[in-house]
Amino acid sequence: MFRPIATFFDKSPTYKIIGVLVAIIGIPAAVLNAWEPIHKFIYRSEDDLKERAAIIDRAREILLRKASGDTGKGQALTTLFREHVSMDGLDLSCKALGDIDKNGNCINPIIFSGIDMQWEGGNFVYIENIDLSDAIITEAVFHRVSFDDADFTNVKFKNIRAHETRFTGRLVGAEFIDSSIIHSYIDNLYLKNRRPPPSETDLTAVFQQDDLSGTVYGALGDPFNDLNAAWADDPPLPEVYQQHLFSPFEKHSIRIVLCEPPVDKNGAVIPKGQRDPISAIGIFLFPSGQCKPVEWDDAVRRFPDIWTPTWGK
Repeated sequence: MFRPIATFFDKSPTYKIIGVLVAIIGIPAAVLNAWEPIHKFIYRSEDDLKERAAIIDRAREILLRKASGDTGKGQALTTLFREHVSMDGLDLSCKALGDIDKNGNCINPIIFSGIDMQWEGGNFVYIENIDLSDAIITEAVFHRVSFDDADFTNVKFKNIRAHETRFTGRLVGAEFIDSSIIHSYIDNLYLKNRRPPPSETDLTAVFQQDDLSGTVYGALGDPFNDLNAAWADDPPLPEVYQQHLFSPFEKHSIRIVLCEPPVDKNGAVIPKGQRDPISAIGIFLFPSGQCKPVEWDDAVRRFPDIWTPTWGK
């Protein structure tokens, strides 16, 4: 029944012309239909780039504005970190941006609150030559960040959490208070490289009521001027101890409380790096709570691999 009609369309020159026109029109239409989402994606990407640039510019403006107190500079640093913007060489010191007296002393420090710098990559994020002297850094979180040749002179770190983080540079007068500094490295390179060598009377970085489990510290003089805490199988170690040199732990032992390693519900010891921070304040207020104190001699006997220096053998 339909064959004559089909033969008519096959042989009709008019309909052949119409078929060619449909094909000519249809191909560009298909191309346009395919281009439309690409076009929108390109312009969306351009909009995203413009928005990102505006966010970065705003963060820089907040950071470099002269203002003391808490004016959002901590969140601005977080923004630069998340956007992978270099912070090398930034001068965010009180002398540059805060209030100082006629003698150059900071009288109204800059507060950096809520900094969140956590890197989950395989290496560190390196920040070099940043100047945060005389600042208050509070409620901050750091992970796999390396501050190299930084100026932390007189900086007060309050209630921060640092894991696998390096603080190196100028730390004279710096204070770490009510914080957890876990498996990190702290070294006052300014004092270490100074000639003549620093004496024990130098004002150096100090730790006050911190969890210092697994942290290595360098040229800090006598940094333990208040009680601190660490797990008995993961103590803080002076750098010279790692280098197989004698270190007088005795003078520090009365100011570092060693705690029984925590166990899970099955009685297995929780691996290092997966443990909750020790509440150093809680240790002294509630000594029978999270921390069950371990004597130093007992810790050395029970965990000889941790307490016997083997580096360099």
